[in-house]
Amino acid sequence: PPRRSHRRATPTTTCSTCMYKRMMALRFCSVVIVLVFVLVVAHSYRLLDSEQTLEVSSEAVVLVPEPLAQLPALSVPVPVSVPSARYSTIVDLSSPLQWYQINDTTANLDAETIYRRNFVKQMMKHSWDNYVRYAWGKNELRPVSKRGHSGSIFGSASLGATIMDGLDTLYIMGLMDEFKQGRDWIADNYSLDQLSVDL
Repeated sequence: PPRRSHRRATPTTTCSTCMYKRMMALRFCSVVIVLVFVLVVAHSYRLLDSEQTLEVSSEAVVLVPEPLAQLPALSVPVPVSVPSARYSTIVDLSSPLQWYQINDTTANLDAETIYRRNFVKQMMKHSWDNYVRYAWGKNELRPVSKRGHSGSIFGSASLGATIMDGLDTLYIMGLMDEFKQGRDWIADNYSLDQLSVDL
């Protein structure tokens, strides 16, 4: 016996009622879009202040504000009082800076938090050590080529931007040897004299 095909028969002609339904749906959608546009324009026209006029052209709708009236000049000068500086609150820059020791607060932390904290600290040390090895004094390290790079917002000057940026993080993490290394580089080498752009 011949095998029967399990495929459905597809009509070769399109149904005129289906086409009519599609056309009506498209017309309905276009009418809805036009109505929404008209409502938005009407709503925005209602929101205009009384000081503004609506100028309609063939290109665009433009809000034109009324010109502001000029304020009258003051005939009597207004006294301005400037408080005197309190010099007792200004730090004496000639005195040595005080460095504060970071206290270890890991006693009350759970094991997972301590592990995560130490892992982040190790990653910072790893990044810092590679910067020192491959790009010391440059603005940044390109990790793939393992080369220092100074062309950035600072121009071509080697300002040690990574050192400047990383000092506070090193200090907060308690990496004091690395912090002192960066601080010493800044004290010995940092200069804005070679800067070719405005910061």
